[in-house]
Parts: sequence; C-alpha cells; structure tokens
Amino acid sequence: VEEKLDPLILEKIKERKDILEALEKREKQLSSKIETIKFKKGKGCQNCFDTGYLGRVGIFELLIINKEIHDLILKHESSEKIKKEALKQGFKDMVSDGLEKVFQGKTSFTELLRTTKNN
Repeated sequence: VEEKLDPLILEKIKERKDILEALEKREKQLSSKIETIKFKKGKGCQNCFDTGYLGRVGIFELLIINKEIHDLILKHESSEKIKKEALKQGFKDMVSDGLEKVFQGKTSFTELLRTTKNN
C-alpha cells in the first residue's frame, strides 16, 4: 500500500543528519517535499505473518581504493577528507543506498532508520 510518512518517522528522520544530507541531494530531483510523498509499505498477509516484510534486501557501501584515496590514507588524512574524495569518485554510502531503495519501494524508512546508525 502507499501512504504518507507517519509523523513520528518524520521526526526521527529529522534527527538524522546523515539521512537529511542524502535526502537534500535527492529532493533537488523531486518535485515535492518528503512530507507530501506517498511511500510503499507492506500491507501484510498470511505469508509474512501480517508484518509486511518477507525476505531480505541488502543495503551496501563499497569504497574503491584508487590512487587518490590511497594517497590520502597513506597521509593519515581525516575520514571526512577521504569520504569527500570518495564521493567525488562516485562512492555511495549505506544511507544513500538505503534511501534509493526506499524510493524504489524495496524497503521502508522505518527499516532504514532501524538498520543504519546515527552519525
């Protein structure tokens, strides 16, 4: 089923800097704000014991160590500087990957909040 986000979930999203940053990038592509968008949610059935969940979907991040990243690591640069360079190279963190899957209807914001840590 499709429905707008629960106000409690919206509040939890607003407490997460990492999710807000990923959303900010995505909202530039959207025609409306997150509060007005309807997201897919599992309705529940006999097969999933009325939970709305069945099976698993992974969210991933993979850092490819190219020359630039390698040099930053050898110089003992900060993780923020390394991440900034990785993002330039196309790196996608777990929150961004999970957010993409939320918009695809493969998972929910509830699960994204539950399975990723707060930065």
